[in-house]
Amino acid sequence: MIFIGILSTAKINHQSILIPVEKRTDCRVIAVASRSPHKATAYAKLHDIPTAYGAYQDLLDDPRIAAVYISTPNSLHEFWIQKALQAGKHVLCEKPAFTSSGMAESLKKFALSRNLFLMEAMHYRYHPALKDFFALLSERILGDIHCVKVTLRYYLPIEGDDIRLNPDLKGGVLKHLGCYCLDVLTTVIQKPLSFDNINVVKKTHSVDLETSGTLISSDGKTRAEFLCDFSGDVFESEIQVEGENGFMNLKSGMNPTTFDIEAPKDVWTLETNLPMKPCLSLGDGKTTYDFQLDAFIESLKNGRLAPVINERASELLVQGGHLVSLQI
Repeated sequence: MIFIGILSTAKINHQSILIPVEKRTDCRVIAVASRSPHKATAYAKLHDIPTAYGAYQDLLDDPRIAAVYISTPNSLHEFWIQKALQAGKHVLCEKPAFTSSGMAESLKKFALSRNLFLMEAMHYRYHPALKDFFALLSERILGDIHCVKVTLRYYLPIEGDDIRLNPDLKGGVLKHLGCYCLDVLTTVIQKPLSFDNINVVKKTHSVDLETSGTLISSDGKTRAEFLCDFSGDVFESEIQVEGENGFMNLKSGMNPTTFDIEAPKDVWTLETNLPMKPCLSLGDGKTTYDFQLDAFIESLKNGRLAPVINERASELLVQGGHLVSLQI
């Protein structure tokens, strides 16, 4: 049995870790921590978690806990990843795990030196359809890739204390949604990328609400475009890839399943002009968070501890963040 602790009482915990854990018999959430003892106790009682801690470090000092899930604000991810690794814990950290230059590489090396597993929670990519999609592209089903376009729109955060609208907590749409887009682009385009331009379309309270950008590969042969948008009333995404042999468009590529806890279902669709349409695997009623936890737990059980992070995407996110800051 793998005992898991959760750092923070964030809303995302319910879908991302608590519900997936309930479906398994090989792991269990036994503790949650908040910087407020009262908040931690109330959260633990609500979700039937045995132990509540009023400080993150107290949870990390619990010898029963083998792994932690970090869902703190973005600005705290790197600090608590390092603290968790120092405490000998395996780490599953919400995206973006890294928002400072060089930290992805540094913490990757640190995890390896401790023989600990470090995984960034890019949950979408663990769905079988996405694994098939990326595998087909890596096998050059489209030949040389000329252009990749990625779009991700999500509901507008509620005004007030929403951390996604707080610049001090590294909020804004580029960090919260653009990290997915850059993960896709660097996964599909296996060459170094650099920004051609980036444009903040909408902004508020010193954070970006809609940002678009273009990047160019190091050899100048591949163009990448992305749009991330806190649109207000829709959750949709698309991954468009054009190559010398044709195109593949994966609609709902970054939200391949519904968030219906009772009965999740696949919503992705594939469009292509290839003579033989590729067959992508189905999710069989599991959410992307189920598949993500599968990957995390199976890696621990099988001793596959090489960090699962995207260093190139993390560095581009930092660079893009600097460019966005000049516009807001």
